[in-house]
Amino acid sequence: MEPLQVPVQPQPHWERREANVWSWSGNCLDCGDDAAEWFSKYLETPVRLVRFDPKVDKRPTVRSAMKALGLQHILGLTSGAMKSNAV
Repeated sequence: MEPLQVPVQPQPHWERREANVWSWSGNCLDCGDDAAEWFSKYLETPVRLVRFDPKVDKRPTVRSAMKALGLQHILGLTSGAMKSNAV
């Protein structure tokens, strides 16, 4: 199969549509017929490639969820050492 190239930035001709992706549902951008045909052929089932629409997407972020829960820090591993990042 030929490589698929999909622009990183949303394109004006991409249509907005409702979609369900795992446990998320909402408005997204359809990445077009070329991407849909490529993935449908590869997966051998009809599918569409969609991406979150940055103009209307209101997904909660880890930071906003932690603030809503009243948590002050996120702990993570960086180069094998614990690092505390203020929220």
